[in-house]
Amino acid sequence: MFLAERQPRGGLRIIFVNDSFCTMMGRGAAELIGSSAEPLHASRADVAELRRWLPRAKPGQPLVGDGFLLRADGTTISAAWSFDPLCNRRGKLTHVVATYRD
Repeated sequence: MFLAERQPRGGLRIIFVNDSFCTMMGRGAAELIGSSAEPLHASRADVAELRRWLPRAKPGQPLVGDGFLLRADGTTISAAWSFDPLCNRRGKLTHVVATYRD
């Protein structure tokens, strides 16, 4: 899993990763933290779907999907994911908790 903050231009910047996600991706926490979540997904369609969901995200309405992720060595792995929105008091999305299952 990772925790990401929403960026002004619509993307997500990773601010925390757990050890299981690092192992799954073949990357260290130092490499992932501060980076965009988008390059981790092999399909540009998955990234586009995430970008469309972000402005409309509401608490209790996760974005779920599955597809392929790009590991550090260039290989892909199949995974299912859930992006759960965290919103401020005004209902504006500020962060996302992303969980992945390989």
